[in-house]
Amino acid sequence: TTANAIKSDSTGEKAYNITQGSLSVTAGKTYTLSVHFKKQNLDFARIYFSDGASKTADFNLSTGAVGATSNTLRTQVDAMDDGWYRCSMTFVATSTVSSGQARFYAQSASGDNTPNVAVSGIVLIYVWGFQLEENIEASPYIVTTTSARTATETLNDLSSIWDFDS
Repeated sequence: TTANAIKSDSTGEKAYNITQGSLSVTAGKTYTLSVHFKKQNLDFARIYFSDGASKTADFNLSTGAVGATSNTLRTQVDAMDDGWYRCSMTFVATSTVSSGQARFYAQSASGDNTPNVAVSGIVLIYVWGFQLEENIEASPYIVTTTSARTATETLNDLSSIWDFDS
């Protein structure tokens, strides 16, 4: 599968993002929005979700640190191979909507949604594998192409309690 590149299409200060709309959430339920990011010419990325109220989390793609957050219960960063990070934010839906929006921003610093880019046509960051789920944390990535899918529960080998290896 190929990642999406967020590219500069002009110079100067501008919001560079990818948007996914028509997302359904139910007021009062807990959701986790996760995505894979890889830095290219900018070092930061933002996850944004709106159901009428904004929820945001910023991530440093050089260090894996979480930056500014707003209206989130928790955030998580998992380092992957080849400079990729799986970043997630967990939030409680404010409204019941079928028109929710997820956006993934390229940033020059935490909190900067309009970076000043001097060169047009360059890749700022890569984005791949976004997933919105009703859950307190991100589950393993589920390949989804045309319709919603859910994960089945998996068992983990907690060696101090169970021994699945013998």
